[in-house]
Amino acid sequence: MGQLLQQKLFFVMQIQVTIDTDSRFTITNSEHIETLRRQLGGRQDYPYQLDGWTNWFKSRANTLFNGNRVVASKNISVLNLIPYVSQDMTKVGKIANCLPSVWQSQKYLRETLIPKAEEGKILLIMCRAASLWGLRTSVGSKNILINPTRSGFSSDIKLVAES
Repeated sequence: MGQLLQQKLFFVMQIQVTIDTDSRFTITNSEHIETLRRQLGGRQDYPYQLDGWTNWFKSRANTLFNGNRVVASKNISVLNLIPYVSQDMTKVGKIANCLPSVWQSQKYLRETLIPKAEEGKILLIMCRAASLWGLRTSVGSKNILINPTRSGFSSDIKLVAES
């Protein structure tokens, strides 16, 4: 989500665990579906206005962009490793190794995002289960950060992301 091809700040996440009522409305509303389709091109701002997306996004914007969701939407992209809804993700490690979509996301991380981060073109923040992405360290790059907290950001991550 967001301008995947143009952003300088990427959040690479493990999963989306549940779907709330607002998100259900979004994925059944034809206008919102069209907004989500446009996201597939990788050049749209993060769709923070959509029901269900706004709550997640607001907390990131508040943390890193002083609450300015418009600025945040133009500077953040999100890539989920397992963007499938589930009530129970206790076996996510076993699932992750079997899905072709996961392999493609891992390949994109290795072949596109990590090289861009190493060149200083983007700041890559690994959120939640970086090991499932196949990344256990920042590989010596100051532009690859592994966020150790489950929710929110560590103070070290905030300092780097805001600079």
